[in-house]
Amino acid sequence: MSKDRGREAHQGPGEEAGGTPETVELRARFQAAGRAGLVRDRAAEARRTRLLYAVLQAVFAVVFLVAIGTRLSKGTDPGLWLAAYAIGAAGCGLAVLVSLRGRTRPALVIFFVTAVIGGLGDSLVSVS
Repeated sequence: MSKDRGREAHQGPGEEAGGTPETVELRARFQAAGRAGLVRDRAAEARRTRLLYAVLQAVFAVVFLVAIGTRLSKGTDPGLWLAAYAIGAAGCGLAVLVSLRGRTRPALVIFFVTAVIGGLGDSLVSVS
């Protein structure tokens, strides 16, 4: 309370409780610009995050497709490993699409589940 009384004592004629009208206007413009800047920064950060997730998921999809191609070209018999790699590649591709639409949490869930299934393909090569 003593701070408020001190401010009121130093106010000149025509000054509002927050300062002069120019100060109040300047403060309002500053606060509005800060919020707009914050909104722009958050939107830019969200775009970068979506792009990063999409690139990571696309790389994994390509890795699974390359693994399928190299295993088949070496003459490895198709089996469960092929299904696991195919699920991994398709799931990562789906995660790219979901991520680019802005749904990063479901995209990460799809990505992790299908990447784990695709990763099991290496252990299934020796079984089949």
